[in-house]
Amino acid sequence: MKKNTIKLGMALALAFIILAGCSFLGQRKRFQSSWQKTHDRTWVGPDCWANRLQDWRVANGRLECVEGAGNKPMRTVHLLTRWLGEKKGS
Repeated sequence: MKKNTIKLGMALALAFIILAGCSFLGQRKRFQSSWQKTHDRTWVGPDCWANRLQDWRVANGRLECVEGAGNKPMRTVHLLTRWLGEKKGS
């Protein structure tokens, strides 16, 4: 009986965390790329950090990974959500 109560409590806590996270994400502004409005290039743009830069390109209005070698399986692009500036932080 005690094990079932603990499992139920953990399941409810997990459900709450997932739902709260989804609710929080829904309040954020959605990212909209401008790749379809720009020329083809290797730089992915100011909104993203590409790991490794030379493995990515913008072509035909979309982001493409150009490195598909099996010995380099991990290619990532991160959306930058914060900027550093001269203003005093909180």
